[in-house]
Amino acid sequence: MLSSGVRNLGKLIGSWTLALGFSAFVIANFEEIRTRLGLTLTAEDLGVARQQPDAARVVEPEIRTVVRYVEREVDPDAAAERQRKRRPAAAEDLFRYSVSLERGSDGHFRADAEINGRSIGVLVDTGATLVALSYEDAARAGVSVNPADFKHVSNTANGQARFARATLDHVRIGNIVVRNVPAAVSEPGRLGVTLLGMSFLSQVRMEMRHGRLLLEQ
Repeated sequence: MLSSGVRNLGKLIGSWTLALGFSAFVIANFEEIRTRLGLTLTAEDLGVARQQPDAARVVEPEIRTVVRYVEREVDPDAAAERQRKRRPAAAEDLFRYSVSLERGSDGHFRADAEINGRSIGVLVDTGATLVALSYEDAARAGVSVNPADFKHVSNTANGQARFARATLDHVRIGNIVVRNVPAAVSEPGRLGVTLLGMSFLSQVRMEMRHGRLLLEQ
C-alpha cells in the first residue's frame, strides 16, 4: 500500500496537471470563449497597448476656419442717398425759405413787409445802404425819434437829406425774417415810401428768374 505522503504528492501533481491543461485550453480557445460569454475586453483593457503600423494609424483631420468675403448686393436707393450726402450741396439746397416778387408796371419790385409786427409797404432798392423808413412808417412801427436825432446826412437824387439812425427788431417778408436790422428814419414829409435797402437785402440771396425777383434764406 502507498504511504500517505505518496498519495498526497500524487494528488498535487494531478491538480497541477489539471490546472495547466485547463489554462492551455482557455488560451487556445480564448476568442471563441470571449464571444460565447459576450466579453468585450481588449488588449488595451488588459494593459497591453496594441501597436498599429504607420499606414493604419487614424489621423484626425485638421480643422480650419475659412472666411470668405462675399460681395453683398448694393441697395440702389441707399447708395443714391449716400452719394447725395457726399456731394457738395447745390445752391437751392442751402435755403429753406423763398419769396418771389413780381416787377411792377414802373419796373420796380414792391412787397408788403412786416416791420416790428406792423404791415408796411416797401420798395426794393439795392442802391440804399439801409432800410430807409418814412417818418410816418417809422411811427407806425413803433420807432420813435426826436428832432435832435436827425443829425446824419445822406446824398440823394434830390440833394442832401437828414435822417436819424435806428435798429429794427425784425423785418419779415413772407417766411423770410431778418432781425436787428440797421435802419434810417427820414424827416417828416421827405420820403414818400419806405425803401428796403441792403441792410436787409444783404442777409438774403437774390436772383432774377423769368422777370421775377426771388429772395431766399
